[in-house]
Amino acid sequence: MRRFYPYVLLSVALAFTACHSNSREDQYELVNAWVGKEITFPEKMVFIDYEGDTVDLDYRNQPKILVYVDSVGCISCKLKLPEWNAFIQTVDSVASSPYAYLFVFGTPKEKDVYRTIRMSHFRHPVCMDPGDSLNSLNGFPTDMSLQTFLLDKDNKVLAIGSPVLNPKVKELYLRIIRGKPLNVDETEKAVQTTVSIPSTEISMGDFPWQEEQTAVFTLKNTGDKPLVIQDAVTSCGCLHVSFTQQPVLPGNEAEVHATYKADNPGYFNKSITVYTNAGDAPMKLRVRGNAVR
Repeated sequence: MRRFYPYVLLSVALAFTACHSNSREDQYELVNAWVGKEITFPEKMVFIDYEGDTVDLDYRNQPKILVYVDSVGCISCKLKLPEWNAFIQTVDSVASSPYAYLFVFGTPKEKDVYRTIRMSHFRHPVCMDPGDSLNSLNGFPTDMSLQTFLLDKDNKVLAIGSPVLNPKVKELYLRIIRGKPLNVDETEKAVQTTVSIPSTEISMGDFPWQEEQTAVFTLKNTGDKPLVIQDAVTSCGCLHVSFTQQPVLPGNEAEVHATYKADNPGYFNKSITVYTNAGDAPMKLRVRGNAVR
């Protein structure tokens, strides 16, 4: 399988090189270890729907997207279910054959999972795997951005990475699903510019925990090509972002607004990953503060 996807291997590596400090060679090795690998599933997997009823989900002999969620950290922050709802609709509209969507939770936090699902109105079946048997069989990466897999009907990995956390991975998934693997030359020749920002971290200080707080980051286009903000992904569902949608001409500025709404009192330190057409993208921004009672 691997020999048939040389462009896929390098394309996924390129998508992650900008997101990590590792070299392109290291990223290629990481991706190469997974692309073409066959995922092993437990003999029996029980899927439950929105109402808590057991459903018979047919996934054995069709292409699929596997989303594994471990027990570490905030379940709602990891999932981003509204984004998954939108992405599933997109895949269903462009795929030539039906895809199965496998959301597997290797965590005993069933109440947290069901609460998140209902709050997000996510009606696709999910599998609770409190014994973490799927991960035990496959040894998934510990980085949550690498715990999602695009699989063919034989359960072999075509691509790795979360399409709801990384727009470059999303583009790659959709190209493969459409039967149009990403050409590496297109990635290398993409129009790029440069960006400057006065500060990548803003403190919101102390504030009453029931009051929303907003921080504004200013990005100046210091290059000679228009700046385009493609997406902004937060590390937590309690942090919402909006940003300049139109291309920003050289010398002009774009804004990223980050609004924090505390679930409970306490100190916080949250990140925003901003994807642009700048050469050093993505850019990592951070907001911190103390929501007091």
